[in-house]
Parts: sequence; C-alpha cells; structure tokens
Amino acid sequence: MPLGPSRSPRSIHIHCSPPCSAAFRSCAPTLSFHLDPSTIGNSSAAGFHCLSIPSSNFSSSLFNTCRAKMRCFSLFSIAVLLVPALAVSVTFNAIYDDIKRPLTEVACWDNKTGLIPGYDWENQGNVPPRILAMDAITGPTSTACVTCWILEYGDRARPFLAIDGTDSGFVLSLEGMNSLTNGKAKKLGHIVANATQVDMLNCGIYDPPDEDL
Repeated sequence: MPLGPSRSPRSIHIHCSPPCSAAFRSCAPTLSFHLDPSTIGNSSAAGFHCLSIPSSNFSSSLFNTCRAKMRCFSLFSIAVLLVPALAVSVTFNAIYDDIKRPLTEVACWDNKTGLIPGYDWENQGNVPPRILAMDAITGPTSTACVTCWILEYGDRARPFLAIDGTDSGFVLSLEGMNSLTNGKAKKLGHIVANATQVDMLNCGIYDPPDEDL
C-alpha cells in the first residue's frame, strides 16, 4: 500500500517516446526529461522548456537548461503529473518475466475487449514496457487497470504498465526490479520507491493504436 506522499519535487520526471510500431521493444530508447513547472502554460508540443537533472537531488541548483523538440502528446496530462509521488513498497515476482504467460490470467483482462480495446495482445511478451501489479487492482473494472506509472528509486526511473492485482504494494517482474535497482532485486527483496501516475504515452500506448501524433 502507499506509504504516503514523498518530498515535493521542483520538477516532474517524465519519459517521452516517439510514436513507434506495435513492436515496442524495437523502438528508439526512451528519452527522460524533467519538466519545469513554470512552463506548464506553454502548450507547444514542438518545443518545450525543460530542465536536465543529472541526479535525484532536487535541492541542487546545478540544472542545465535545454530545449526538447519531439512529437509528444500536448502537455502530457500535466494535471495528473503534478500529483505528488507516493512512496510505495515494491517487490518482484518472476511470473511476470514469463513472456509466454497468457494475458487471460491477469486481473485486468476483459473477456470481451481483451486488455486494451484495439490491441490484439495475447501474452505478457506483448506488453510494453514492463508489467506492474498493484493492490488497487481487483478486476477488469478497477480504475487502476491499464494505467502507466513512473517508479523512481535512487537515481533511476522506469515506466511500468499496471495490468494485474496483488495483495499489497507494487509487484514487478524480476527484470523490472533489477532495472530499477541496478541488478539488486534478489539481494534487496523489497524496496520503497516513489510512484507517479503519468500519461499512457509514457508506456507506449496510443489511442487509436499506431496512430502518429
């Protein structure tokens, strides 16, 4: 379960990926930026002001100003991004590493529409970028189903797609937790990470699928 609000960041950590094919894993590497809240009023998606932050030390004044020009969803649902990150308990379950596991076994699967209407995903290997199970999900009608989250631990941040339920906290694949902890998932067992719900674009999900933005 969420442990409570974390520190209030001076900027919001997001990931932005260019439109790509259904083969998400062949997509160009995701670009990471921290949006400067003072520029939220600028709705230009062609070039927005951002801050490049080399570490998770938000108290540092050594920020580098940059300009990001990319094809991204306008404003990235800023209202959602501005919700303070929650500190959550995170662990792993290797069941989510099984790329052949049928999606019919996850809590968010709907027998009529599948996982996401318009996406013909059949197994976990189809899901970008990494799978997340969370205690807010109890079935396909849960509002947390198929939501995108950025998890931050130390100086690392990764996007995860919530598609399954669990008894408490967040559960990742072993690979996903290793990616977040620099290969220390088994050694650590459990961690406390900052979790922020972000726009679905950050998880490579577009509506309708494969439509250029």
